[in-house]
Amino acid sequence: MLLLLSVKSLPETKPAHTQVIAIGELAIKMLSDCGIIKNTLLVAAFNLMWFSYFSLAPFMFEAQGLSTLIFGMSGLLLGFGALFGLFFYILLGAGLGVVGLINHLGGVITLAAILCTVLSMSRARGE
Repeated sequence: MLLLLSVKSLPETKPAHTQVIAIGELAIKMLSDCGIIKNTLLVAAFNLMWFSYFSLAPFMFEAQGLSTLIFGMSGLLLGFGALFGLFFYILLGAGLGVVGLINHLGGVITLAAILCTVLSMSRARGE
């Protein structure tokens, strides 16, 4: 009922002259654009890291004998790390360019992963 009433009473908002876009051609161009593919993979990797952390970390913290409070604090640290990353991008991104910035951030992520692995291994050994 509401749909019929809105179709009857609301004016058309579409402009009189619109450009026709070939969706198929646009999709092919987008799928073959290396920049779009690279950025899509970067966003997917970032989202995968966040999801993996928040789905697996509680069990890892419990196995290490750490409290849920520490897990919550680690989530806050991750949030602050993302904020720091934004400022890092704003301050240094312009001078490095996109490729340089991605390389630096990839190095930071790799270093963080190695540090987490070393810390968890040393904790597992009881050192």
